[in-house]
Amino acid sequence: MIIDLRDHWAEIERLAREWHVLMGNIVPNKALAPRHASLVDAQIDGMAGEYAVSLALHGSVVPARNRHLDAIAQARARVAGGDGGVDGSIGKLTYEVKTTRLPTGRLLLPANVQSRAAVLILAVGATGDRTYPPCLRLAGWIPRSFFDRLSTLDERLPRPAPALDQRHLFDMSVLIKMMEGFR
Repeated sequence: MIIDLRDHWAEIERLAREWHVLMGNIVPNKALAPRHASLVDAQIDGMAGEYAVSLALHGSVVPARNRHLDAIAQARARVAGGDGGVDGSIGKLTYEVKTTRLPTGRLLLPANVQSRAAVLILAVGATGDRTYPPCLRLAGWIPRSFFDRLSTLDERLPRPAPALDQRHLFDMSVLIKMMEGFR
């Protein structure tokens, strides 16, 4: 499933830059993203993945935009934080989005990320280059419990982390149909 983000790119960049500044310029998984030109790029990529998933699951970007604006407001009131490992939800089903620019990239969950989401979703670059604004391909999803059982520790990374190849992910159309029952 390819999602074109051109119409949303200015908003994605703006929110990612605000989030980056308010969170003290911290990107928890920077060691896993050595291809990023800057820490801001990592935030932009993550935000782009969350927008793409929001468009696929909700048909709009309103849920993602509202969540990020709420999180930015909350970040002003606390020293450290984040989204607690939940990027969105429909009903009680929570999800977290991981994004990579690499079309063949794997789903990684850094050891320092405490994800509370029931489902993990992987968004990957549709073209494999750093062209902006991008189109992202939603590579698939997996229940967190399946990820925990199937993933293997990738020792090649600067900070070893559990990783899972795309071939183990379920098709996004299945998740979209399942989520319709939660609305």
